[in-house]
This record gives sequence, structure tokens and C-alpha cells, in this order.
Amino acid sequence: MKKFAYIISMVFSLFLATACDDNDGPNDGPIEPVTEVRAESFIGSVNVYFKAPQNENYYYTLITYDDSEGKTKHLKVGKEALDSETGLMKAVVTGFTDTNDHNFKLQACTAHGSVSTPVAVTGKA
Repeated sequence: MKKFAYIISMVFSLFLATACDDNDGPNDGPIEPVTEVRAESFIGSVNVYFKAPQNENYYYTLITYDDSEGKTKHLKVGKEALDSETGLMKAVVTGFTDTNDHNFKLQACTAHGSVSTPVAVTGKA
């Protein structure tokens, strides 16, 4: 019985020694920022257009902005948001109750957590 317990503890130790750590897995490296960014005013909202990076690891774009009350909001725009008229990605940011300028920060992201440098654009609701 002691020999069996010894073998089990050795096998368990072997599994612990070869287990994956948090750094294992795919590393998709840095991703390019979005380009051709522009914002168009609309009633109570802003349409944000941009060109996504031509990177096979691109997953979504994170848009960060402050709403009319000054609260920071985040909007994720996936690859499927392509506007067929412009050939650009389109995000409709809604819920503004004023006509002030609002700053938007766009960052391209990968599925594995890489984030591009931010690109800023200003739009008026």
C-alpha cells in the first residue's frame, strides 16, 4: 500500500511540474491601431466609422467615451459591423442628451488580450 501511495504521489508531482502556466498558449503579439477614423453627428447619437486592422488575430474594437453625464462607457464593436456603403466598420453610439463634443478612444483588440495604441476622434451628438 505504501508503494502504491508513493507511485501516486510521484505521478501527481509529475503533473504539477509540467502543468501550463498563465503565459502558455498562443501569443499573437502587438496589433495595429484602427485607421480612417471619423465621427458623424446624428440625433442623440454619434456614428463612428473606422477601418479595422488587416490582422488575422483582430477580434473587436473597444470604443471608450464619456456620456452626457460624465460617466465612462465602453462599447465593443465586432468584426461583423462592416458598413457595406462605406467599406468601413460602423458603430452607432447612442444615449446622448446634449449637443456637446464627445471624445472617443478606439483600440483594436485580439482574442488573446493584445490591445493597440488608442486612436482618438471627437464627435457631436
